[in-house]
Amino acid sequence: MQIEPNEVYTTKEVAELLKVSLPTIKRMLKDKRLKSTRIGKQHRFLGKDLLDMLSPDGPGIPVSSSGTPAPASAQDPRPAAPPPAPASATHVRMPQREPEAEPMSTAEMRQRAYMLGKTLLRDMFDDDGNLLFEQGCVVTEDMIVTAKRRRKLMELFSNIEHDD
Repeated sequence: MQIEPNEVYTTKEVAELLKVSLPTIKRMLKDKRLKSTRIGKQHRFLGKDLLDMLSPDGPGIPVSSSGTPAPASAQDPRPAAPPPAPASATHVRMPQREPEAEPMSTAEMRQRAYMLGKTLLRDMFDDDGNLLFEQGCVVTEDMIVTAKRRRKLMELFSNIEHDD
């Protein structure tokens, strides 16, 4: 099933799309990780908001001007990873190029504002096992930028103390 940016979804449909239970959706609504519009007692979700939530690093699925998803080849502009070097070769780690600044979506601005000043509940590590942030530290703008650059923004968001 594919999330369409201009589609409206029910709670049950969102649970199926995200492959989580209904109680998880209710928790996500309560702690404001999920945005909805209420119609009476029922929640309705915009596909665009779901895509924004799933991809804090930028647009979720590239969409053409007609509103349909772009071809798979256009979805990931990064080249394929080069094959691993032979074991005898000396491995030199090249510094990663900083991503170009993109305008922030409204959802990302709200997410950043929400996270600033919150306490981290667990240690966070990068993909190589290096410590990024220690448990108990307070989230700063620099931490958010680092988490975004390392593709750990959702993990950071999940590991903070949320308001009840």
